[in-house]
Amino acid sequence: MVSSSSKPSTPSDATPSTPKKEDGKETPVGEHTVWIPCRVDSIQLEEDGSLNIMGLNLKVARDGDPLPLNVDEGDKLELYLSVDDAPGKAPLADGDEIHKDSDLFLLIYKASMEDVATRVKYKVELPEGLKAPEQSGSQDLYVNFTGLAIKFGTLSWDAGGTELTLEFIPVMVASPGGGGTTFEDLIDVSMWFGCNLGAEAADANDQGVVEIELPGSKSVSIVVKDWVPKPPEMEKTGEINDRTGYVDWTITYTHPVDGYIGGRPVGDCGCSAGWYGIC
Repeated sequence: MVSSSSKPSTPSDATPSTPKKEDGKETPVGEHTVWIPCRVDSIQLEEDGSLNIMGLNLKVARDGDPLPLNVDEGDKLELYLSVDDAPGKAPLADGDEIHKDSDLFLLIYKASMEDVATRVKYKVELPEGLKAPEQSGSQDLYVNFTGLAIKFGTLSWDAGGTELTLEFIPVMVASPGGGGTTFEDLIDVSMWFGCNLGAEAADANDQGVVEIELPGSKSVSIVVKDWVPKPPEMEKTGEINDRTGYVDWTITYTHPVDGYIGGRPVGDCGCSAGWYGIC
């Protein structure tokens, strides 16, 4: 990863050669390394921070602007229903039912961290229809390595926002036989984020179906029970009025859920006044 504010340093093993004099002039001998300070031309950066310099492909972090976290082949984003404050056993599939206020988990899975740099901020756009919790916050990210929970980064979000910020830190786990595992060696990395349906999801379909578009041309269509069209309902309760000797009826009418197409309920309380009388 190259930073636009990086400053090259002279290697410790760079030893200047000793010049010799020929015909009264100093003539350098041996090889010479010339270090020229320079900076990345931010104008040449692609939208995702990519830059090719003499055949070398780089990712450059703009000042204060996180890089998009790539979802490469083998990586994935999946949506899970929260069960007892933990992800369910399987990701949500087409036709699964949830409530509009159900707690969800988004899985961000990276098969390898080779293309990710430490000490650099990355961003993940939440799929349309999802939002962050109503309070800003952050959480540490851990990976399980030989039974140990190793912290490898942090994930943060703004209240009700649609963008996550991730920053990874160097990792070094020593091996008994010598050497060790570094951040770049991490594989099968799962990052979990608790989220909810956003308000715009309610407008996606008039039959209560919400389609969440995921990376890799994938999507999942889930049914939100609260938004499934329902016909209006009417209920009656009655009690004898001790003063009049008649039955006083109370009628409760429930409006249809948006999207319902059909008639209104009709009924009879069993007396000549029908639904709306006292008999």
